[in-house]
Amino acid sequence: MEISISREVVERIRQQVKLGRFASENDVVSEGLRLIEERDRNYADWVAETREKLRKGVEDADQGRTVSGEEARQKVSDACAG
Repeated sequence: MEISISREVVERIRQQVKLGRFASENDVVSEGLRLIEERDRNYADWVAETREKLRKGVEDADQGRTVSGEEARQKVSDACAG
C-alpha cells in the first residue's frame, strides 16, 4: 500500500510522538483509525436509537397518545431546565 501524507500531517504525527503521547508514528495513526471507527459505531447506534424513538412516536400518534403543542413545549422547557 502506498499512502501520500502532507508535510503538515507528518509533522503533527511526529509531534504526538515527540510529546510522548505515543510510542511511534504507527501508534498515532492506529489511534486515529480507532477513534474514527468508534465515532462511526456511535453514530450508527444514535441513528438506530433515533429511528426507534421516531417509530414509537408515530405509533403513539396513531394510537391517539398525543399532547398539545403547548404541553409539549412545556415538557421540553422543563426537561431543559433541570
